[in-house]
Amino acid sequence: MILSVFVENFGISLALLYHYRDNPVVQRTPVLNIPNRKDLCLCFTTAARERYSAIVVNLAALNLMTINFKNEICQKVTHFIVTDRTCRRTLKFFAALTLGKWIVTGDWLQECYKKRQLVPESAYEVIGTNYDPVACGPRLWRENNLRLLPPLFASIHVYCRNLNPNWDKDFKKILQYAGAKFVSREPRSDADLRSMYDTVLFHSDPDSPESKVNFLIMYDSENEHQMKKDAQENGLINKCAVPKRLNTERIKTVSTFWFFGCLQSFKILPFPDSDPLSDLSDD
Repeated sequence: MILSVFVENFGISLALLYHYRDNPVVQRTPVLNIPNRKDLCLCFTTAARERYSAIVVNLAALNLMTINFKNEICQKVTHFIVTDRTCRRTLKFFAALTLGKWIVTGDWLQECYKKRQLVPESAYEVIGTNYDPVACGPRLWRENNLRLLPPLFASIHVYCRNLNPNWDKDFKKILQYAGAKFVSREPRSDADLRSMYDTVLFHSDPDSPESKVNFLIMYDSENEHQMKKDAQENGLINKCAVPKRLNTERIKTVSTFWFFGCLQSFKILPFPDSDPLSDLSDD
């Protein structure tokens, strides 16, 4: 059984990974992030850039460290700077989240300048989102990455359907950061799944229905709703009907809203019967 990228590449058994993940000693052990404290690479939300640009200039003038900047989240980024510890759900936020970056308020930069040294980030780390203010996703993702455990959707296969073309590319990048693998063909039944799709959601409860799923059909509920509305207005509903949701033991059809909910809490959520339409905020 192909279980995760870790199992594939290193031959680690699933039982061993579960034992490591659930070991009380591992769970209680503090995870320390000790980057090169002389090199920072910052990425800002629009609001944070406007609010903290002056303090960044002052901090850089102290020559305590090298500060670089990126307009988009990438592997080189060390810190994603926001304005509040409750963060809006944006594609940039989810990219930083799934890469395990520090997501902190600009108050951290102010404190570094005040103390004339880099101070610990934990007190300034984002706690949750506007959808779940206490989800603790940034800390959970960061610690999972530091413990070298598989990402939340490690090796699960995903077929994307009717995504919003305005953020299709960025969304698929986040899926990859989360560990998912893309396929170009949509399955019609469990019988369509070959052995290469015999994967599991490692971070799900082993006794839950979610643990038996190894293929996701992911759609954009807001975009599909608009497509259906446009078709109705043009009298084309029979020709342009939204596809039926396929839900079997191994295959689940889920919305991007469900996916973002999983990411923000670092948890495989139960598969919903229906989904809200609004997924993301604008940055």
